[in-house]
Amino acid sequence: MITDIIELSQLPIEGKIVLFIAWDTAPCKKFLNYARQGIEIIENREDSIKGSYFRILNSTEIKEKYRLTTMPTSIVFINGEEKLRFTGHLWSQFEIADKILEGFNK
Repeated sequence: MITDIIELSQLPIEGKIVLFIAWDTAPCKKFLNYARQGIEIIENREDSIKGSYFRILNSTEIKEKYRLTTMPTSIVFINGEEKLRFTGHLWSQFEIADKILEGFNK
């Protein structure tokens, strides 16, 4: 499940976290639907790796903090350290699941 947050201070520092930064527009909504399906793939595996998933709308603060150039941007963190980033809309639920797992396993 993806939890919407309004401020970065709401993002936990500990654990395995994925932050989806996206607009409320059609292409980003489609991407987020694939992300939800990707998360289900991860959570339904026998060797499921537990993580927390958050979405925040892009803003000037977010853009500057994470040096964003492409939307949507997804960032995988472990204990507050960025492990992997992937951008753009052209991902399937399987590719999103693979990218998240890749980040969780770094």
